Order: sequence, then C-alpha cells, then structure tokens
Amino acid sequence: MNIKRTATVTLALLLAGLLLVSAASAATEEVQVIRYADNNYSVVESSATRDLTELQLMTNVYSNGPVYFQGPTFDPDDPWGDGGQNMILYYDHNGTYVRNLTDLVGGMNDGDELRVQASDGMSRYFG
Repeated sequence: MNIKRTATVTLALLLAGLLLVSAASAATEEVQVIRYADNNYSVVESSATRDLTELQLMTNVYSNGPVYFQGPTFDPDDPWGDGGQNMILYYDHNGTYVRNLTDLVGGMNDGDELRVQASDGMSRYFG
C-alpha cells in the first residue's frame, strides 16, 4: 500500500513538473515597448506591442555573415580546433533596429535609458 501511494505521489509530481517546464519554455512571439517617466514607474505617453509578423515586416538588419559554432574536437595535437574542423553553421542572424522599436513610443533622447526585459524577468539596462 505504501509503495502504491509513493508511486502515485511521484507520478503526480512528475506531471506537475512537466507542465511547469512546458510553460516556462514557451517562445515569446511579441515585443511590448513602453515609455516610462523619469522615475521608471509612471507610463508617460504610449505603449506599443508588435507580434512576430509585424516585426518581420519592419526594416531588416542583417548580420555581416553566417555564424558558426565549433563542435567537439578530440585531436590531442589541436585541442582548440584551430584547423576549423567540426564547424556547425548556425545560419545568418537578422532582426530589426532597436531605434525602430523605440520610435513606436516617441523615440529616445540623450540621457534616456533602455531596459530590455525577457519573458522570464531577466533584464538589462542600456544607456
């Protein structure tokens, strides 16, 4: 009886864990731009939200070429892979200008700060 109850509780915890992981790994498909007052709290004038389709229609910014990552190297004479072996193509990167996003809410002025925040809450200030 005790083993059956333990197995049931374990199964319930595993299912709950799977649901939490799938929700946390969901892709973000929109960008929200909000202009705040100097106190970083009060919304000033406007906010804008753009989904993936709208972002793709904005002016594209292309990288200066393809990005490669190096796979494992097992050559004891060349541990850093200077010969370029096992290079994995990660494709070209592209996107849109941050200026295009800030212009949606009135742009930025000298001395303004830009905070970029991910859907998981991690953020960085630029400015």
